[in-house]
Amino acid sequence: MKTQKYRMELAYLGTKFSGFQSQPDGNAVQDHIERAMQTAMRIPKIRIRSASRTDRGVHAERQVASFTHLPGLDLYRLHVQLNGILPLDIRVLSLGVAEPHFSPMAATSKVYRYRVWEGRCYNPMVIPYVWQVQGPIDVDCLRAEAESVVGFHDFSAFCNQDSSAKTKERTLLAVKVEKRGSLINIWVQGDGFLKQMVRILVGTWIEAASGKRPPGQLPALLAEKDRTRAGVTAAAKGLSLVEIFYDAAPSLSTTIQKSDSGFTLALS
Repeated sequence: MKTQKYRMELAYLGTKFSGFQSQPDGNAVQDHIERAMQTAMRIPKIRIRSASRTDRGVHAERQVASFTHLPGLDLYRLHVQLNGILPLDIRVLSLGVAEPHFSPMAATSKVYRYRVWEGRCYNPMVIPYVWQVQGPIDVDCLRAEAESVVGFHDFSAFCNQDSSAKTKERTLLAVKVEKRGSLINIWVQGDGFLKQMVRILVGTWIEAASGKRPPGQLPALLAEKDRTRAGVTAAAKGLSLVEIFYDAAPSLSTTIQKSDSGFTLALS
């Protein structure tokens, strides 16, 4: 029987969920989406494939997934139904027909943003989405540390030790650090990321920028490939998957300009 591939774009707050990928506890974002699809489409089982397996507690402003089903789905109706069934922390942004060869995992690059709050944060609208770090944080040092690992490297030192990735080699395409009051946004663009890679990089950069480790160690850490020598794993709640590209990506600055952080009222 002929089938059709469909593409969906998603956004979610990861706080309440066990990451994106399906888990035994049934509380992963994927689990909720698949159950909602089964209900809306009146089918016993369906599986979706995603572009990124975000960790427990990590958010996504744009996640891409695909599924296969019979042609002719009423996508408008399904879109409305899914958002009526899903928890409010998970939203389907769009649904459409995909090319037969489309794979969400074939992304050319991804952009993540990590949010650090320097000092204590007392804004309840912001606290769930930032990693609070006692300052002072030397932003120039932070920027230099981040820029020192741009390029193609073996990121074994910045990968969770239980990772099943076949190779630890990735290309960090660009980074950008911007400070707005107490909020520090760290933007990272790469061709792919290992398990907890962004969070471990951020944890290591922040340790150097806050005086907890000497600056300039990143090249040596990359060469040693020893996770125990790198820094802490930054809190999951500060990390968001922002954008996924399947063709030539615009500059990171362009992507940042298009991203609405929604944090304007929180800045001082």
